[in-house]
Amino acid sequence: MKKYTFVAAVIISSFMLAGCDSEPSEQDMFNALNQSIESGNSAVRAINPNVPEAMLRTLKTVKKIDCINESDKSYKCNAEVTINNEHRTTTLKFLKNDDGWKLIGN
Repeated sequence: MKKYTFVAAVIISSFMLAGCDSEPSEQDMFNALNQSIESGNSAVRAINPNVPEAMLRTLKTVKKIDCINESDKSYKCNAEVTINNEHRTTTLKFLKNDDGWKLIGN
């Protein structure tokens, strides 16, 4: 019986820990940065609906290096980012809200 109690306690603990805030994952960073880029592309298209695709930005990769907690829900993260054919290391700031992670600066 103790064995089942222990297993139940481990399972319950893992669910409780899953709900805790933690730093953004690489996928979270990709999604937030891509949303920001797409917003910029939409603004460019609003000004010039015939803009060539080559003039728009496309996020290709994000590789998380590390993150530093700045407050309850914000992190400053270093990442290797490839946009179009430009690869660089940069610092990005993310904020956790009800909709997920949002890019708030770099």
